[in-house]
Amino acid sequence: MDDRFKQQLAQAREHYLRQEYAEAEPLLRALLARSQDHADVHNMLGVVHHQRGEFDDARRCFEAALTQNPRYSEAALNLAVTCNELGRYSEARKVYSTLTERTRSEQRLDRFTRGKLANLHAQVAHAYASVEHYPNAAEEYRRALELCPDFGDLRTRLGQVLRELGDHNGAVREFRQAIAQDSRYVPAYIALGVAHFAAGERAEAEKAWQGALAQDPDNRSAQCYLRTLKALATPSVLPPEDQDAPSDDFVVSLAEEAAPSEAPHST
Repeated sequence: MDDRFKQQLAQAREHYLRQEYAEAEPLLRALLARSQDHADVHNMLGVVHHQRGEFDDARRCFEAALTQNPRYSEAALNLAVTCNELGRYSEARKVYSTLTERTRSEQRLDRFTRGKLANLHAQVAHAYASVEHYPNAAEEYRRALELCPDFGDLRTRLGQVLRELGDHNGAVREFRQAIAQDSRYVPAYIALGVAHFAAGERAEAEKAWQGALAQDPDNRSAQCYLRTLKALATPSVLPPEDQDAPSDDFVVSLAEEAAPSEAPHST
């Protein structure tokens, strides 16, 4: 690497770190015209493409970076994110699974990297859940939780998926664990109440929703559900033969309202 190359690389990196991508791009291209051997140059140009929404070009750059340095964790993460955004979920899984396995064998993952990988698994899980492939969704949420077991929102989503699979006990277990890990996380209380309500366990549902109000006295969902329980307890609301269990349509409406936001967990 001669002095001119070093100078251009320093200038390109300075623009890149300032997010001045229009200024960084011609310098990065000039560097690659001289040499294809520098993984960080490929990676930086990939980020430039990614920021513009040019995901195919970004993917090629990140792949080139990994060709030069297969152990380049940042490029691997960027490639996984890009593949995910292109809808190439199996490729994304392969990339970050390889990264996870390699890093685990070398050193303990730092929290930031674990969070990024967990969110990638969560994005794939949501994609599966959105097309009702619940077994695959559950598998991806479990992989995310192996990396970040304290992510209560992901644990709550796993519980929702298990409930869709008919695993009531598994769903309740995940909701309760989310609450045990963070007693202030209201969506887990709401989801726990819905699970109990769907199973006809109204006393347990009331307890869970009261728990939500203990954390957030103004929570409208918990207030609404508790009013509904009170109304259902009134004999005149339903015919005698229908009073023991809620209707399927009503349970579905509660479950949809109780589902946590599907935005990736912020680290």
